Amino acid sequence: MAASGRVESLIGYPVEVVSENNRGRMHATLPGNLGFTQVTNRGFQHDGDRGYPGMSGGPLCVQFTNDTYYPAAVYLGGSAPNHRASD
Repeated sequence: MAASGRVESLIGYPVEVVSENNRGRMHATLPGNLGFTQVTNRGFQHDGDRGYPGMSGGPLCVQFTNDTYYPAAVYLGGSAPNHRASD
């Protein structure tokens, strides 16, 4: 995942920072290559998009060669966005 060069997007349901009428609605970051750095065996970090509070536990999806996005990691949140790679 760290050097995939593939397009990623974080998906979730934020409960803070968004207007009340948008709570409970799916949100996603713009697709892009976030440039991950491996920080533990299955932990990765990046300096790109950050999810809003409440999005932790949501999937980080990666675009595969068939143009379909698949979940590849779980968003853990934090001041520097942290993700745990899926098994």
